[in-house]
Amino acid sequence: MDAATIAVSALVGGCVSLVTAYVTARLQGAAEQAKWRREFAQVYADVAGRENDHAQRLAAQFAAGFVKYRSNSTGHNERRFIAQGITMTIGRGEDCDICIEDGQLSRHHALLRSDETGVIIRDLGGHNGVLVNGRGINDSSKLLSGDVIRVGTTELEFFTLR
Repeated sequence: MDAATIAVSALVGGCVSLVTAYVTARLQGAAEQAKWRREFAQVYADVAGRENDHAQRLAAQFAAGFVKYRSNSTGHNERRFIAQGITMTIGRGEDCDICIEDGQLSRHHALLRSDETGVIIRDLGGHNGVLVNGRGINDSSKLLSGDVIRVGTTELEFFTLR
């Protein structure tokens, strides 16, 4: 190999390394941002649950909506904000964003996906399905404020913040 070929190979290798590093950083940044939004919305769910109007308005800037449900394990009412631009899982698996102790739920039962058009719930194919306002959904359904979601024996109420 001559010096020119070696120089071009080194240059191309360096460019590929830079592009790979950039793409990796962007993907990690997006994941971190989604995680931060989810955690931020959750903290404000707790504050807003105390009927603090200022906290409610601030949470609304970062969330598309929230679900309310009664926890089977604690017996307390729970509220989970759905941050804009993220996907949250519902199920009995400990890795779910909304983890519900319900023997009728799959480990990963449903997804809540938020985008600029609103919040959509998607059935992940669990044996007992997903009901919205008493009707089973085939694949997914756009949620409207006041909709009642039934997964297993648990009911969640969905509310928009817009």
